[in-house]
Amino acid sequence: MKTVSTKLDGEIQDLLKLVREKMENETGEYNPSIPNQIKYALNKLKENKLI
Repeated sequence: MKTVSTKLDGEIQDLLKLVREKMENETGEYNPSIPNQIKYALNKLKENKLI
């Protein structure tokens, strides 16, 4: 299960990087609240053993 979690964490980091790049390209600025909301939601899913 640990390898699945580690692989998922890597994919999450990639997703956050893409979100950051897209936001910077479209608005010229980076809004940290969106990745923080994603991290919060993922942590809630992990806490509840849904992923």
